[in-house]
Amino acid sequence: QGTKKWAKEQLLEKEDRILFMIEDLMGESMGHMGFYRFNFNMRFCEIDNVIRGKAFYPGIMTLALNTLCHWGFVKLKLKIIYLRVFEDNKEAISLYQRVGFKDIERIPLKKSKTKDSTTWIETDNTAYAERYFLRMKKTAYV
Repeated sequence: QGTKKWAKEQLLEKEDRILFMIEDLMGESMGHMGFYRFNFNMRFCEIDNVIRGKAFYPGIMTLALNTLCHWGFVKLKLKIIYLRVFEDNKEAISLYQRVGFKDIERIPLKKSKTKDSTTWIETDNTAYAERYFLRMKKTAYV
């Protein structure tokens, strides 16, 4: 129920997000990914919601992310695409590096717990950091 509420409020009803489903030729869902936090004046946005389901086809997420970035650079005329990933998510970082993303910043995070959820909040004080985001970027093709 919590995931359904989150998907509705944070994905489907947000005007600054584009989410693409990744499907095989039979229409079987294999994951999704998209863009959000658009800044069309500065020509950048962020990668969002990169989720892989079952590993049906090796390399499908690399191909999908390359395609998404290419589309963003060519059709949306983006100059930079950013992303944030938990620094301990080595599999995701490997995917992003294969697609050409480069590390640019570590962002300290502090855990925030409520009765219903746990979230990670950015903090300026690294002494209280419990985890880190790794911020990465990819620039437009020259």
